[in-house]
Amino acid sequence: SIDLDTALKFVRSDDPKFKKIPGISQELDYIPSDKLYYRVDSVAGAKALGGHTAGMVDKMMIDLTGKNALGKQELTILDMLQTNNFERPMYYAMTVNPDQFINLNGYFEQTGMAYGIVPKHAGMQPNTEKMFDNVMNKFKWGGVDKPGIYIDENTMRMCKSYRQFVFNKLAEALLKEGKNEKALQVLDKCMEVLPPENVPLDYTGLSTGECYYVLGQKEKAEQILQESNAKVENTIRTIKEAQAEKEKTRTARQELENFRKSIAAIEQEQQEEKLLRKMEKIKEKQKRKKEKKEQATSTSLPPKPQPSPPIAVGDHVRLKGQTSIGDVIEINSDNATVAFGMLKTTVKLKRLEPVPAGEAPSRKKASVSFVSTQTQDQVYEKKLNFKQDIDVRGMKGDEAIQAITYYIDDAILLGIPRVRILHGTGSGILRTLIRNYLSSVPGVRHFQDEHVQFGGAGITVVDLN
Repeated sequence: SIDLDTALKFVRSDDPKFKKIPGISQELDYIPSDKLYYRVDSVAGAKALGGHTAGMVDKMMIDLTGKNALGKQELTILDMLQTNNFERPMYYAMTVNPDQFINLNGYFEQTGMAYGIVPKHAGMQPNTEKMFDNVMNKFKWGGVDKPGIYIDENTMRMCKSYRQFVFNKLAEALLKEGKNEKALQVLDKCMEVLPPENVPLDYTGLSTGECYYVLGQKEKAEQILQESNAKVENTIRTIKEAQAEKEKTRTARQELENFRKSIAAIEQEQQEEKLLRKMEKIKEKQKRKKEKKEQATSTSLPPKPQPSPPIAVGDHVRLKGQTSIGDVIEINSDNATVAFGMLKTTVKLKRLEPVPAGEAPSRKKASVSFVSTQTQDQVYEKKLNFKQDIDVRGMKGDEAIQAITYYIDDAILLGIPRVRILHGTGSGILRTLIRNYLSSVPGVRHFQDEHVQFGGAGITVVDLN
């Protein structure tokens, strides 16, 4: 490992010898180690911790293992850490993607909806003193508690995030430290500024009721969970009998969540089976059609398969798995420039396949394909304006699949590496249909749920080839 200051000076240097990497002729900026450390000034560190030096470290280790490159924003954070010397606080919003943490999250402490960087192993846990003062005295709460107020979907998610990640998390931390009176104040504040009649209680309220029970506030806990079913009552008894023991509480909450999912699955079973049967019929019909076509065109002695001829300039080609036919206008090493009508794009040769003569559109072969500067500018502008999110919530299954088909085709043609599909959670039927479709598209490399802080199972992240 090397000192952070030394690493930053190495990157800033204009000396050519600091730009040479063995085996690479091009000059590049790089850091000569993937493990860095920042020397903590004891006086500045103690001031940043408010004089509470217990647990303060003399070195903050920064492990960059696995990162192939650092963006400007990450280098800026490292430079701020070195230059600032804890003279002013540095914060990350809780909504920032963890990929941007540069593995500093071991030194994060929560003070609200933000993480502050401190010279000790805080482990992203609340600083109860600062966070209590912010929540109870400094933060301004208003509007959500007004009777009958309309709260849109985005604002509702934010309100529930505050209940779960601010109020509940702070109350749990205070209970762990034995500060029961403050924990009760935090819970009461939560119920005051985020009243259940405006912000309904769901899984985000389980921890609230749990903490009330630990504090002996049985009436408040039962009021929070009064509209729940018999399974919830079993969970309450489990929490009460276990006296909020951490492991038993987690098990009880999981049982409740599993029960809720099983009820939702039963209610949607018939609809899901109907859709699945319909999909199977479509697949069988396509299979029979393919077999019939192969049988009609086959001979008693099928010819030996011939390797595909190499693609050359002027050939008709298409992207594997796609139907649009284009013309090759230039080949450069492993890449080819292809014109799809007035759209020109550069793709890997291995992603192309030649179009049989019978399928190619009849035309006079031109020696040169020309795409005007205006058209190139239009394509470039389309790529700049391309939205990497598509929202199909509320659409029927066939409408959503049609919209996503056009959207994925555009993304592949424009060379977009990653897109997001917002389909919501609901019963899970729309999510299943979309993922069944994505698994059949050759241009789709991988897809998965979004990070839980950014939508979780309600959003599918799609990586394209």
